[in-house]
Amino acid sequence: MQLTIDRWEGAEFIPNYTGLPQTLTPVEIDNKKALLIHTAEKPTCKRRGIATKSKFALVPNTVVELTFKPLGDIDGIMELWLYDKETSNSIRVATRGGNYGEDREFLSVVSGADARHSRDAFRYNEWHTFLIEVKLSATVVSLLDADRKIIQRYYYDVTPADLFQQYHLVISQELGYPDGSNEWHMKAYIEKLQVYIIRA
Repeated sequence: MQLTIDRWEGAEFIPNYTGLPQTLTPVEIDNKKALLIHTAEKPTCKRRGIATKSKFALVPNTVVELTFKPLGDIDGIMELWLYDKETSNSIRVATRGGNYGEDREFLSVVSGADARHSRDAFRYNEWHTFLIEVKLSATVVSLLDADRKIIQRYYYDVTPADLFQQYHLVISQELGYPDGSNEWHMKAYIEKLQVYIIRA
């Protein structure tokens, strides 16, 4: 799929969502065409996000990847969701960072499976990729660096039939308290969002 501005709407159905949806603005950063995801409203530790207007079918060997650059020193999360409105089942991957003494974390959460995280798994102001692979017998969630090397990977014994048949893609941030000095925690660059099927 192409990451276009006019095919998104507010993601009010995801948990803890409140306030205005985030906006996308075309930019060029690091010689790459990208989009700036930005929340204009001051955050209060609530989620802001955008969701695809159309749903995608989940079939075996579905792959979803999001390449982004978290601006730091952020206090909040960059998130990618596969979310089913009918059942509230979801796959969520996120990076969390803070300037209040909290360690950086890579989080991976799948409905029906335990939440997992790894500390010190990413770096601010560097490109990263979330990679979700829904295979025949397992779901694999990974964080890749700018060279597409694996930083962290989690395997779940969860199949497409266990999750959902159709889902919306959501890009969001869980935003922390502003310190009044900048808007780092309100922005992130997004270079690429892809959904594709690996043919056996």
